[in-house]
Amino acid sequence: MNRIATATTLDHATVWSRLPIPGRRPIDIRERAAANATITYRFAGVRAAGALTIVPTFANDLEAIPTAIRIRLGIPGPQTDCRSETRTELPVINGVTLHGEIPAINPAEYLARTRPRLYFSRTGSRELSDATNDYFCQILNAIIGSYLKRPQTSNERRAVAIRTAAGRLTRLEHQHIASARAALDLQLYHLAALDLAADDLRHLTQHPISPIR
Repeated sequence: MNRIATATTLDHATVWSRLPIPGRRPIDIRERAAANATITYRFAGVRAAGALTIVPTFANDLEAIPTAIRIRLGIPGPQTDCRSETRTELPVINGVTLHGEIPAINPAEYLARTRPRLYFSRTGSRELSDATNDYFCQILNAIIGSYLKRPQTSNERRAVAIRTAAGRLTRLEHQHIASARAALDLQLYHLAALDLAADDLRHLTQHPISPIR
């Protein structure tokens, strides 16, 4: 895979690559990183063209550094509107326009599957065929593999972690930790009641009351 940057700093360079697709001709991609760690990929191949964005995201609320990615098809419309109908450059595969979003996947775990596959919707009335979905998944898998090899990906993940740390800490303390402490207090109260009942039964087994004659 050849990567050619066209800017002096790699962080925000537009990088051209040619990615192999199993059993098909390669695709050409243009990779562009934004300051918010969103990576835009524009791709072109045989009966395949369009764009998608990848951004680091958290797999759960306990992660300090995000390990997952969120994938959205197309490019955001005006005012960074995220609705599918306002996005441009939606992927067109075998003449079919696709739309959709993958909220969070672990990219390394996903690519380690025997047959990594995701499912997408199409715009319009025709059903999306398995062949078209499979072809796009092959393209997407190649792009995800390229994304993981980027030298700046780890720095982008850390930048996202730093930028969101204060808000995530507040949510963790006020929601999850507070809820866990309340649940713990309830369990400790319940445990104390169980211990008291056990003490009463233990006393009866050790000091049986003589029957009345």
